[in-house]
Amino acid sequence: MPVPDDWIGVLLLASLPDEYKPMIMGLESSGQAITADYVKTKLLQEVNGEDTGNASKDSAFFSKGKKNKKIQKCYKCHQKGHYANKCPENKTKTTDSTKKQSEESKSKEKTFAAYLTSQGISKSAWYVDSCASTHITSERNNLETISTYNGGSISAANRSSMQAKAIGNAKIQLLTDAGVERIMAKDVIHVPDSAVNLLSVSKMVAKGLSIHFTPQGSCIEDEKGKQMATMVDEGGI
Repeated sequence: MPVPDDWIGVLLLASLPDEYKPMIMGLESSGQAITADYVKTKLLQEVNGEDTGNASKDSAFFSKGKKNKKIQKCYKCHQKGHYANKCPENKTKTTDSTKKQSEESKSKEKTFAAYLTSQGISKSAWYVDSCASTHITSERNNLETISTYNGGSISAANRSSMQAKAIGNAKIQLLTDAGVERIMAKDVIHVPDSAVNLLSVSKMVAKGLSIHFTPQGSCIEDEKGKQMATMVDEGGI
């Protein structure tokens, strides 16, 4: 016995995957007989992207029949349209936290200096130090244009910590080819507990100067290679 054509149409619709549900519901509500040929025609139109007037009505009918999804609401900012894990305030708070940590890190930043014993060292002399990250003086009287230092403490090579009190410029006596001359060293930090006065090699290099070490001591040259000053070795320092 031959199978009725409308049965074949129904079987075809039942075998279609979920993405064809809008089309199926449209066909069922169209009032037309669901024959095998009719279903095949609609499937070809769907595959080829042909949107006839009936297909448009079918889709529109299904769209109107759908229930609205629950509107998303964020429990953090209480705004609608997103959940808490995608809240814009998360990014703002993260940025503020990172900025705060960076500022705290800068305020706690330590300056490093070599640890030198005060035994046999002159308190008025200046020593070239390749380990010091900044110029340091133990005597406040050496400074001019003084201001409060807010950069934190000074960490020595032996891991001891010394408090920095002020910062300013210092006039330093240097031995040159022409004799003893006074030059200005900028941004010198006053550290009362420091055993010596230190000139930072890295600071001088950053200013364009060159420092050369010899068995007798060291010499400082300007950008053009002209010798500015000579430092004499004192007890290996």
